[in-house]
Amino acid sequence: MTALTAKVAAELADKCETTLVNWSAGRDVRGLRWKVVRWRGVLRTVRALLSGGRIKDADFYYAVSSGSGLFYDMLLVGLARALGHRPVLHHHVYYYIDRFDWRAKRLFRIAGGGAIHVVHCPLMAEDLRRRYPECRQCLTLSPNVACEIIPSNAPRLPRPFTIGFLSNLTRAKGLDDVVETFARLVAAAPQARLVLAGPCNTADAQELVDLALKRWPDNAEYRGPVYGEAKEGFFRGIDAFVYPTRSDSWGIVVSEALASGAPVVVRSRGCLPYIVQGKCGVVIDIDDDFAIAAAEILARWSREPDVFNEAVGAARRRSTELDAEATKELQSFAARLQNLA
Repeated sequence: MTALTAKVAAELADKCETTLVNWSAGRDVRGLRWKVVRWRGVLRTVRALLSGGRIKDADFYYAVSSGSGLFYDMLLVGLARALGHRPVLHHHVYYYIDRFDWRAKRLFRIAGGGAIHVVHCPLMAEDLRRRYPECRQCLTLSPNVACEIIPSNAPRLPRPFTIGFLSNLTRAKGLDDVVETFARLVAAAPQARLVLAGPCNTADAQELVDLALKRWPDNAEYRGPVYGEAKEGFFRGIDAFVYPTRSDSWGIVVSEALASGAPVVVRSRGCLPYIVQGKCGVVIDIDDDFAIAAAEILARWSREPDVFNEAVGAARRRSTELDAEATKELQSFAARLQNLA
């Protein structure tokens, strides 16, 4: 969300006069400190809106929160509307789409029928409108513009078949399913390897990682958080990417895996069925046992090079398609808002 918001802010600033209120603390904060940072951002936004006063045809671009954060969303969107601004609400999560949330319903009513709702893909637009019919006007803006991995056609080096998982390592992101998938894969392909990357911020996540390292000391590796060259090295070092998230709306790491030429196995969640099309990967139904289905697919890729190489080529082609689509959407985004004024 942070990376995509930064891209949008830069594009809007390039196309029209923009006032930016940055809520970032500039570092990782949690708990009470995180709440303090958020409320400071709210107060700065209130001050910016009041100091600007009523501005004809002004848009109020805002990334929607979830949970209790929807309360201050209501405050800011209500104030913006009172000052004559049109809300442009960017949806980054599926929490209030999966399950009805009266706070989200109230927010959208405050925003009014003229509000613009920015979503990640056409599937997300359909799901949002089905849950909240008042969200009538939707624009699609692909998070692929925030992809940090430069597409590569470099050949994959011979090695034991390696699967990767990069995320905030939690059960919500599917860490438990990744470990179970590898347990089934390594039973069929004993030389297979697992590379985990990303922060472990809970004792439960650390326990799962430790279990994998202890159970497969010669096959499993944990690299911790990876950025920049280390992140590129992670993607270069894997053959397939597994992402059984239970919480994401998009999952930018899936875009990055495709850009690196790694086919993906994902859970049918949010926009992931939109991202993973053709032979670039497999989408496993949310009601199916992910580990059983994923291990079967990965085992086939590991033993049938022709099938795997076809998936690698498809991954790179799909990445090119997504990148072109995202670039076009971002470039026209501010202009489209102006046309809707």
